Amino acid sequence: MRWMAKARGYIRHRAPFVAMYAISMLCVIGIAFFAGEDMSVALYTALIISFFFACIAVVDIDRYAKKLKTLDELCGTITHLSRALPRGEGGLEKAYTHVLEELCNEYDALSASETARKQESLDYYTLWIHQIKTPIAAMRLLLEQDGDRAVMRQELFKIEQYAMMALRFIKLESISSDIVLAPCRLDSAVKEQVRGHSIPFVYKGLSVSVNVSGQSIMTDKKWLGFIIEQLISNAVKYTNKGGVTICGDAKTLSIEDTGIGIMPEDLPRIFEKGYTGYNGRIDDRSSGIGLYMAKRAADALSIRIGVESRLGRGTRFTLYFPDCEREIYK
Repeated sequence: MRWMAKARGYIRHRAPFVAMYAISMLCVIGIAFFAGEDMSVALYTALIISFFFACIAVVDIDRYAKKLKTLDELCGTITHLSRALPRGEGGLEKAYTHVLEELCNEYDALSASETARKQESLDYYTLWIHQIKTPIAAMRLLLEQDGDRAVMRQELFKIEQYAMMALRFIKLESISSDIVLAPCRLDSAVKEQVRGHSIPFVYKGLSVSVNVSGQSIMTDKKWLGFIIEQLISNAVKYTNKGGVTICGDAKTLSIEDTGIGIMPEDLPRIFEKGYTGYNGRIDDRSSGIGLYMAKRAADALSIRIGVESRLGRGTRFTLYFPDCEREIYK
């Protein structure tokens, strides 16, 4: 039965005190017996000791039962556990309680982090669905009207970009385990991304100038390519005439456009998730996700991103590469 199991548990829990009581009784009665004293005095003394022991035991059993009840109620849940645990009385109990509080605080932090991560994913994919619906609807309309193939290629390019963004967003959650450092030729990485954006360059009639050295840097080629891709995509999106100039070496890489520029008050917040600023209000398709993801990837590679902009004149993003491999792992 449960109450018998709890009683046995209590006796085991207080075994030293029960043993001390039994020893004290044996001592009182034994000493009186072997000394030839009046046993009534010994029994009276034992009775008084037993009375006080019983009073203390009743109080202790009540506390023990209340603690068990609280723990039974908490069984199966860890939420707010540290604030609901019965208060420790002895030094050892307080130490155990402190350890549990630390574990509960760590659990609360992990739980909050996981909740935030899930909410971030939900926000992104909700936005992603709305974004990808636009080019799909445009392609459907063009197909029905036998529309311009150049426009269709542009819309298809957007769908491909959104799909790749979704894949990168998933991998960004565990980017540290996805990074593979190896020598990477900077000019090859840049030209690959420029070729990938040939459709929007041609569609918008923009020029592109690439002057990048053939030096190699120690980095992850895939994630560096993603950062460059986002900056080129951003430049093309907000440039309607002129073009994009890309130049750099093993220390820095700059991507400059002749687009609409960024308002000074928006510059400090352009890497925040979901922040679109004034330009986002002009182009309601802007998500405020691309630069946020580029910044997270750059931080993982210890690449610093600088930005300069003049409203109506254009924007320049500059990547500052770490001096050595050791800095990447900091």
